[in-house]
Amino acid sequence: MLCWLLMGGCVLALSLPARATEPAPAAAESTAASGRAAALMKRLTGWTRTDAAWLAAQLQADIGRGSVEVEAQKRRILVRVLDRDAFAIGTATLRPSFQPVLDRVRAGIRQLPGEISVEGHTDDIPVNNARFRSNWELSASRAAAVAQELLRYGEFEPTRFRVVGYGTTRPLVANDTEEHRGLNRRVEIVIDQGGDDAAYLSGGKPLPAAPRPASAADELF
Repeated sequence: MLCWLLMGGCVLALSLPARATEPAPAAAESTAASGRAAALMKRLTGWTRTDAAWLAAQLQADIGRGSVEVEAQKRRILVRVLDRDAFAIGTATLRPSFQPVLDRVRAGIRQLPGEISVEGHTDDIPVNNARFRSNWELSASRAAAVAQELLRYGEFEPTRFRVVGYGTTRPLVANDTEEHRGLNRRVEIVIDQGGDDAAYLSGGKPLPAAPRPASAADELF
């Protein structure tokens, strides 16, 4: 702060020390709360990453063969079932040879918390046959086939599941080669573990126990 004084016709500028300011109590409390929320969300995201790494270890052989992929996406775990092994082109009937893969997927995800969305996707080649009038119907039917297989033995509450068909609307890559179209033909099993995050962050619900110890495999995610 500058203070101007008039002395003998001269104007002098004297620098005065700035007055220390304290943050307002409400602002300080808000900053602390934001820090706690960020730390808590980091912990929750780490738990999901640990679960994804554990599931990937259970499906390691299937991942190696290119039958499935596992990804951690913040508070979601995604198991991608690739069409080339699961279904014949233009059908929604699971190949019998793919059943053991889904058995292993089922055994893994039944040990994980979270809501489960089974989502079907297709490439951009139009479908119009006696069974399916569009890619919407084909993708939804494939997702339903996978969901029904996961639910076959009554190991899940059906209320945890939803089935969605996205048709051509969410491609992974451009539909510009047959290889890329094959990547876009898929069913994704999405385990959403973030349904209670708002309650955890607000303190309205206590945190559950950590799912399992972290391991070096977590670095994959």
